[in-house]
Amino acid sequence: MRWVALSICAGCASCVAPKGQPGTPGDVTAIVSFDDIPIGLGLAVSDYDGVRSISADAHGTITFRVTPPASVTVTSATSLYAMTFTGIEPGDLICFPCPAQAPTAPTTIAVAPRSDAASYTFGNGEEIHFDAAQPSVEMYAGGGVHDVLAVANDGAGAPIAYTAAPGQTLAGGTLTLPSDWHPIDTFTADFDGLPATPVEMHLLRAESSAANRPAAYGFQYTIASTTGSHASVQVPTASFGGLSMTVVAELWADGYDQLDAWRAILPVASSVHVDVPTELLPWIAGVAIDRDARAVSWSYSRAPHDADGVRVILEWVDAAGITRQWTLYAAPDATSVAFPELPDGSQLPATFDADVELDDFRAPHGYAELRSSTEHGDDSRFRFSSGRGHLRP
Repeated sequence: MRWVALSICAGCASCVAPKGQPGTPGDVTAIVSFDDIPIGLGLAVSDYDGVRSISADAHGTITFRVTPPASVTVTSATSLYAMTFTGIEPGDLICFPCPAQAPTAPTTIAVAPRSDAASYTFGNGEEIHFDAAQPSVEMYAGGGVHDVLAVANDGAGAPIAYTAAPGQTLAGGTLTLPSDWHPIDTFTADFDGLPATPVEMHLLRAESSAANRPAAYGFQYTIASTTGSHASVQVPTASFGGLSMTVVAELWADGYDQLDAWRAILPVASSVHVDVPTELLPWIAGVAIDRDARAVSWSYSRAPHDADGVRVILEWVDAAGITRQWTLYAAPDATSVAFPELPDGSQLPATFDADVELDDFRAPHGYAELRSSTEHGDDSRFRFSSGRGHLRP
């Protein structure tokens, strides 16, 4: 069986529950459905009282009692994967997968063609389509109102003009954007406190016409390299009169084994200044793997830090060429984790990579909320940093 495991770890920083010390019993709820429809997953509970199988109700939901230390495993014989949440505590809500708003019917986004355009990029805040050969594309959205942006690109892929339609409801049919194309605007991002080692910077800027409306991206990352403590980068952008702007900065180092990222929602401006040591999370370094102990450890460039959780992702390619992942969540003060035994007793592979990611979400706040949240996702991360380690024979 192929196992893709997702673990959530709570309690001590090392994520190893004390042996022989039962916690206070209580109820846990699990969801194994899409839009109230069960998706055929089996559940097994392993806690202080033993191992047992449980079954969800007709809506794909079940509430059951655990005595910590506890873990919950979901398996599917048809799709050959499993996810394991460890460190389960009474009161947790866990989901496989978490409920999400279903997308509406696709909307065809059309724009007046330009004779000097070789391709077009379209964005609606949820999707982005690069290098469309024709001046129209189908796009999906999860409901609500969206800003829609189209960018015309030249033969080298560089943006030459844009047009936008803020505040659109995308629910099928065709939306034709205004035919008046605007010159590309320029945004300046200034950074201080960069590390002394070489850093590759990936930058984006996008606008939103209303609060809680996703920013509409329509540009590729602007990439710049620096080796000093200060950098100033010019970023192409579309300024269509939005209420706020989202600025994305990804700082890569150590041959792409280290990443420090910042995704800020700010009042609209023509520039931004970022003090890296105070506004970004600490760098993660020294990622070490102990295969026999099923453990990963790391260090931070500074402490304390303000984050909601850390996740450790093991990734490897099996003999059939299939990429597999196992993700474990832990409290943000953790500097090591131990991966639990898998339900089938299989061992970790001889070769794999381990990514450690420190996450700071807009919501939820803190690890206690993160462990039971159905809302968090990569698009809600305000800041994150990561470091990578490698296990090779």
